[in-house]
Amino acid sequence: MTTGRTSRMRPGRGAAAAFAALLLALPSAAAGQAPGDRPIRLVAPSAAGSGHDLSTRILADGLAAELGQVVIVENRPGADGILAAERVATAAPDGTTLLSGLGSQFAINPAIYARLPYDPQRDFEPVSLIARQTLFIAVHPALPVSTPQELATWSRAHPGTVDYATATNTFMLAAESFKHRTGADMMHVPYQSGAPAMNALVSGIVEVSVISATSAMAFAKAGRIRVLAVMGPARVRDLPDVPTFAELGLPEDVPVWSALAAPAGTPKPVVERLHAAVVRALARPEIRERFLAGAEVPVGSTPEELAATIVRDTERMKALVKAIGLPPK
Repeated sequence: MTTGRTSRMRPGRGAAAAFAALLLALPSAAAGQAPGDRPIRLVAPSAAGSGHDLSTRILADGLAAELGQVVIVENRPGADGILAAERVATAAPDGTTLLSGLGSQFAINPAIYARLPYDPQRDFEPVSLIARQTLFIAVHPALPVSTPQELATWSRAHPGTVDYATATNTFMLAAESFKHRTGADMMHVPYQSGAPAMNALVSGIVEVSVISATSAMAFAKAGRIRVLAVMGPARVRDLPDVPTFAELGLPEDVPVWSALAAPAGTPKPVVERLHAAVVRALARPEIRERFLAGAEVPVGSTPEELAATIVRDTERMKALVKAIGLPPK
């Protein structure tokens, strides 16, 4: 049963000179350099400064150390990650342009879009899962609820008064699944990125948000929002008293993970080299600590395990979208 409503520096001269010197020191592609000598671009579907951008930069640091190559983060936000996915799907399959992707690009977009300009299972070579991320379901402190169950009850008792903010399809689908399973009455207010969604909650423009722990942690610790529960594999260490959905007996069925993928046709030895570098990078204590500090749990997987995860989660999301009754975009 679906209850409730649905969506109504430029650099300084010194930095520029240093960067120019770095470019001059690198062998040119025109001179016939091998892909292993050229900079690697990690294309992220998120804006600079966002939670996923920060985790992509952590991964970039780890890969640079393991591969001995320059690793650059290229931000391509917008269109629910479609722009970033297209950028990589059409890139040369030589291992120098990679998708630092999210579960939404691989498993959720195929479930909610009638047509996509890319096929997650056809247009990419899986490399590895990177991390499982944590979402918060949080409320403005003025809302008199302390648990997700109380939120559902309160919203049903005050129909038409509760709005929730999200910044991605993942967060929207997680919230709509929560509504579907609890009967909560909440109206979706979409935002283009995490920062304005967070600001809307902090300022009281909306009463509820499903948002990444990375984006919301500082506001939660300062008491500017109240976190009701964690959608993720475990409690977060900076908010040890906040329970997980599993502990509360609530289903958690939306894939919230990040992964690395290359364009289809990338040679197997290149994929294997990248995969080995990811595994070693995620095993570095300093890299692992930086992920954990952002409420993300480093995972790592084989390419085959990532491929199986994409297939499984896509089918699960198609079933969930059908059950909720969300119309295709």
